[in-house]
Amino acid sequence: MTVHDRIQPPSEADLFAKILGDNMRAQRIRAGKQQKEIAKALGRSQQAVSKWESGDTLPGTRDLAHFAEVLNVSMHTLWMETEQEVHRRYGKVDEHTARLLEIKERLETDTLAAEIANTLNRVSPQKRELLLLFLRALTDES
Repeated sequence: MTVHDRIQPPSEADLFAKILGDNMRAQRIRAGKQQKEIAKALGRSQQAVSKWESGDTLPGTRDLAHFAEVLNVSMHTLWMETEQEVHRRYGKVDEHTARLLEIKERLETDTLAAEIANTLNRVSPQKRELLLLFLRALTDES
């Protein structure tokens, strides 16, 4: 067996961990925070945060959610940016990734629908009726 035979390409899980770590690091830097600040806010060691950012280990769901909260970003953003980057770099769309992308599209649609509903609730009945007519006309033309 040669050295080349023993070297295996990284698994998709390894790639995901690395890219998630890169995204976590980028979000932390964008927020102007140090690893030790994040670690303190999460009740974790700086080494744990460092391992997450380097892709050596994955944070648990609660840690990832709290990390996102501390940096004022959505966990959805961290997760989906990671999935999209794995796909962009490696052209891989496994069943799990495809499902996440589908959920992301639904969330975006639901968010838009909620924004429209909120807007409609704030306007007068006359304006609401005009807006609804406009929306119906748009959807009929599609």
